[in-house]
Amino acid sequence: MISPLTLAKDRLSITEAWSRCGLPGQPKVGMNQSPFRKDSNPSFSIYAEGKRWKDFGTGESGSVVDFVAKAQGLSNTDACTAVIRLAGTEATKTGSTVAPVRHPAPAPWSSVESVWEEGRLWLAGNQETKERMASWRGWPVSWIDALIEAGHLSCPVHEGGRGTAFRVLRPAGEEAVPVGFHFRKKDGGWRFVPKGIKAHPFILGSLHSPHLIITEGQWDAITLAGSAGWLDRHEAWPENVAVVGIRGANGTSAFMEAVASVIPKTKPEVFIIRDGDKAGDKWRTDFAPQVKELAGSVRLFRLAEAKDLNDSHRNQPITSEEVMAILGEIK
Repeated sequence: MISPLTLAKDRLSITEAWSRCGLPGQPKVGMNQSPFRKDSNPSFSIYAEGKRWKDFGTGESGSVVDFVAKAQGLSNTDACTAVIRLAGTEATKTGSTVAPVRHPAPAPWSSVESVWEEGRLWLAGNQETKERMASWRGWPVSWIDALIEAGHLSCPVHEGGRGTAFRVLRPAGEEAVPVGFHFRKKDGGWRFVPKGIKAHPFILGSLHSPHLIITEGQWDAITLAGSAGWLDRHEAWPENVAVVGIRGANGTSAFMEAVASVIPKTKPEVFIIRDGDKAGDKWRTDFAPQVKELAGSVRLFRLAEAKDLNDSHRNQPITSEEVMAILGEIK
């Protein structure tokens, strides 16, 4: 009998685990820039057909279990569980029956709400941090203020350090309820808090809107909404539009789960802005057809001269006229 962990280690490559953990960069078998530290000269090797890794800058190495343990700050035992979950091998055969491996439910939002709120109020009163964050993404500070006021953005303290975090909402009927936050540590790694919550999409507006704009990530979603003028603190969010940012490689599955009972009824016009890389190509071949089966219509757009929308904006700020030209007229 093959154990779930053995199956998972065989199925889940380092490159897939890298993406599913929400780490920055586009991993490949060969030399990469380390996702765990500043690495101007690529020194992070993925080898053995994607099953092993070695960081020549630190001397660390290991299997996908060791990689996930480092990426998510887990013990070896918890990393084994995470790898099984990421690979989808939760079930093991016992005789002729299938016995699921049961994992503890994530802690409720109430367990981290006070930490989130402290971080939100801290950020609201820290002009230097807001200006640094805005400059980093190429945004005006007013967008940061709007996100803070709406409850989307915070700088909570987690694992001994303060970092940027976006609130995670679980779609539930007409509303969306908070379940945790997506936390970015200073080393660039991302964590879902509490551990175990799903990679629900970042949502601005309502999923019940007749127009859904989907981007690859929360940075791109905010860039598009702000450039369109929809983050103006003196204006109401347009009722007929929602902007959605998919979170990581697991995010498309979480999005499809979130909208499975919604968009077949509303039949929205969906506009997908995909990245100009292999992940973006996969959205075109895999993700878009899934959405099209449920939605009223689907259109795709890819930036020609930048990896993604936020990169393009940082190089040259996008105007509201340019956003509308990309989207076409939204009535």
